[in-house]
Amino acid sequence: MACMNERGAERSRSINRRKSKRCRAEGHAEGQKKGMDALAALNRVLLKEKRYDDLARASSDAAYRQKLLEDLGIE
Repeated sequence: MACMNERGAERSRSINRRKSKRCRAEGHAEGQKKGMDALAALNRVLLKEKRYDDLARASSDAAYRQKLLEDLGIE
C-alpha cells in the first residue's frame, strides 16, 4: 500500500511540475509581449515627435529607455 501512495505522490509532483513549468512559460510570453508593446509605443511617440536622438539613445541605453517610458507614461 505504501508503494501505491508513493507512486501517487510522485505522479502528483510530476503533474505539478509540468503545470508550474507551463505557467512560467505563459507568464514569460505575456511579459515579453507587454515589453515589446511598450517598446513599440515608445518608438511611435519618439518618431512622431521627431526625437531621433532620444530614439537612438533609448535603443542602446536601458536606463534611459526606462526613464523615457516612465516620463511618457508608457507601461
